[in-house]
Amino acid sequence: MDVEPDQKLIYPDTSHKAIVKALLDQVTKQLEDKGRVMLEHDILSFFIGSDWDKQAMENGNKVSEQAVVELVTLEIKAFEEKHPELYQEALLKAETTYKTSITFLKELDNHLSNLKWTGYTNAHEARRLSAREFTRYTDILTERSSEYRTELEDKLFADFTKLVANDPDRAKRLSQIAYWMTQYKPTTDTHLLKKVDAIYGENSQETMLKVCADLHAIGEREFLSGDGLIFSDDWSLNRMKGAYGSLFTYRSAQREEFIEKYLNANKPEKAEVKVTETQRVKIDNISAINVESIEKFSELMSGIGIDVKMVTSPISWKPKRGRNRKEIVVEPYERIGLMDNNGLKGSLKVMFAGDKEAKAEYGADFASNASSEFNGGWWFISAKADLELLAKSLLTIHNTMAEAA
Repeated sequence: MDVEPDQKLIYPDTSHKAIVKALLDQVTKQLEDKGRVMLEHDILSFFIGSDWDKQAMENGNKVSEQAVVELVTLEIKAFEEKHPELYQEALLKAETTYKTSITFLKELDNHLSNLKWTGYTNAHEARRLSAREFTRYTDILTERSSEYRTELEDKLFADFTKLVANDPDRAKRLSQIAYWMTQYKPTTDTHLLKKVDAIYGENSQETMLKVCADLHAIGEREFLSGDGLIFSDDWSLNRMKGAYGSLFTYRSAQREEFIEKYLNANKPEKAEVKVTETQRVKIDNISAINVESIEKFSELMSGIGIDVKMVTSPISWKPKRGRNRKEIVVEPYERIGLMDNNGLKGSLKVMFAGDKEAKAEYGADFASNASSEFNGGWWFISAKADLELLAKSLLTIHNTMAEAA
């Protein structure tokens, strides 16, 4: 701005506290309302000081780290509950897939990034903390995914062994596939695989097991565990079905043998799955439990701060108290671990501590750091216990304690 010789440019007095405070209040309000400062930074430094931004933050309403963490945790939990299908898919893929390709995580990241921190002078810090909590959550989800896939593979392998041994519809399916092999030239498998798709029906976990069991039964594939049995997407199933295409297109002698053997709906030779003793124990124990009941119990317990985790590998420990110090050995899928995040003030302590009848009824034993998967204090109950009754008891205890608090 040009100033005439007879004119004077007067600056506000920087020592005038009211002026400085008014300017500081304006900066504070801009931070709280818009998350950024519109005023010229050099002027602010001149009047308020080089640390004007820190002064403005302290002058206004700051959100604490604890408050941000608690809010983001609640937002993540609500997002899981609002998008159960996407969350289930994430549990299936997080251990083995790039995080950037998991829809649930991409949408959660976007949701957290759009949280409004209006009214706080340190909104940028809140966004940084929110991003940090999201990163931590992705690590937690990866751990959950590993546990989820381990249990799922074990359960699928148990179902798979039964299906290999006995599937009354297998002969019909193989006969239809053999028939279509006679109708096309083996120059490409495109037309055959379309028929294979129609024979097995919609892509699903059930279909995946049927395809894998059929291939195992006729000797085209061998499965020694649940690895490879999970239906994670269409590609995983199409890859298995591709074994028929490979047989048809590239292996003429085996193709003719397949057609001759199964065209007339002859039953495949009795097949079985080779299992180890450990796998046999798992299969027997899985067959004896109600998986749906356990999943429902786990969902109910999460609402009152109790973690539920199935024992999927052998663990053992020696009791630290009581007359009987005999080592306790737990086989896979024989017991369920319960850990109360409320600690000594939680429902589990009230339910089991000092109550011999309750412990006997549910086969409950307590252990600290029983294994690397069960760090901390856990109660281990029988996987065949009446979980519906136990859930009612624990919910009643929790509600009673909450009312008394």
